Amino acid sequence: MLTNFGFALNEDSDFTNLGNAIPDIELGWTHSVSYKSWTLNTLIRGVFGHSLVNLNRLFYEPVDPGAISSYNRIITDKAVEGLTVSRFSSLYVERADFVKLDYLTISRRFNLNSIEAIGDVTVFLTVENVFTITGYTGISPEPVLEDRGPTDNGSRLRGDPNRLTMGIDRRTNYLPARSFIFGVNLKF
Repeated sequence: MLTNFGFALNEDSDFTNLGNAIPDIELGWTHSVSYKSWTLNTLIRGVFGHSLVNLNRLFYEPVDPGAISSYNRIITDKAVEGLTVSRFSSLYVERADFVKLDYLTISRRFNLNSIEAIGDVTVFLTVENVFTITGYTGISPEPVLEDRGPTDNGSRLRGDPNRLTMGIDRRTNYLPARSFIFGVNLKF
């Protein structure tokens, strides 16, 4: 039995670098296009070179015959047939590269010179979190740069975040919300 940093290891244990929680590169591109009284604004973001440990798969993917009726299951193409026990392993480490359309705003300006008090009116619609292109099977491929530790059944967070433990996509994440914002801008 070997020990390394306080952990007991078997002699036949193998340690391999499975990925990095910190992205190699992050890119962003914002663009604005105008035509007559119409304007389109976008923000596209890409994050590449990081991996996440997908704890949703770890918890919900193995088929435990005694517990299968007690919770929902996740079925992915990465599942191992016949796996009945959840164990923290390389099976659940996934590349989490993504390209995301964060914001899309379309607006139209109306010239109301006929009304003396109002010069222009701009009507706009903004959509946040429009779409994400990724091969990651978890809830969100965003980098996780700190760990709050395990929760009691996914509810309460314990203690201060550990910034030395990164890249664990715990079951405390929610689905990213898509927001629609409608607005009117009046110029007096």
